Amino acid sequence: MENTMETLKQHLFDLSACTRALQIWFQGAHHLTKGTGFAGDHNLLYSEIYEAADDEFDGYVERNLGLTNDETVACPKVLMPRVSEYVMDMPCIAGHSALGIAAGGLAIVQHHIEHITQCYETVKASGEMTLGLDDMLMANANAYERLAYLLQQRVKSEIDR
Repeated sequence: MENTMETLKQHLFDLSACTRALQIWFQGAHHLTKGTGFAGDHNLLYSEIYEAADDEFDGYVERNLGLTNDETVACPKVLMPRVSEYVMDMPCIAGHSALGIAAGGLAIVQHHIEHITQCYETVKASGEMTLGLDDMLMANANAYERLAYLLQQRVKSEIDR
């Protein structure tokens, strides 16, 4: 049982870190977007993503703490190095066009959907999936599929010009 709890803890921890990295990246995109789509990208799309990611991050950390009772999952000194690894794998936003930022954001959201899916499948296979965690992961995947659609349309509109 301890081994599967360790699996649950690690997968939720990694998902927490990935979510925090996504939140930081999209807040940067919010600040650095430019051009004709600025108002929509800045005020609507990127703000929606980074604000939702902040709530999602909080949910993952609290769920992990509640299920494993391991306080290290909420400790910034433990979490931030993993967040930094994820951020360093993301595209740099500075100096990119609005299209470049949106395309980078789309890739990040698609990766996040894959990460949620992997976490779901692994935790489910371990037998440690709770009904609430199942619901939370599915709801988050659903929300990111919607965001991927919005980003696809944003990228497509620029390419079509």
